[in-house]
Amino acid sequence: MGSRIRSLLIVLAGVGMGLPQGAVAQDVIFGGQVRPRFESKDLGGDATARSFTSMRVRADLKAKLEGRVGVFVQIQDVRI
Repeated sequence: MGSRIRSLLIVLAGVGMGLPQGAVAQDVIFGGQVRPRFESKDLGGDATARSFTSMRVRADLKAKLEGRVGVFVQIQDVRI
């Protein structure tokens, strides 16, 4: 999982470097979220209950450029 987060951060950094030459980011904020979620489903009767954990990872970059111009990029990965 660590390599995926590292890859996401590299992509976000690349997006930041892709700004036009004259654009200078006055304020840059990196953010993210890791959300594991456990679920269990009881099928009733003699059936065995099913349980699983899903994981959502989000990474984002928000940059305020000159004037009223800003950039927001967010990527997400969801696994079961």
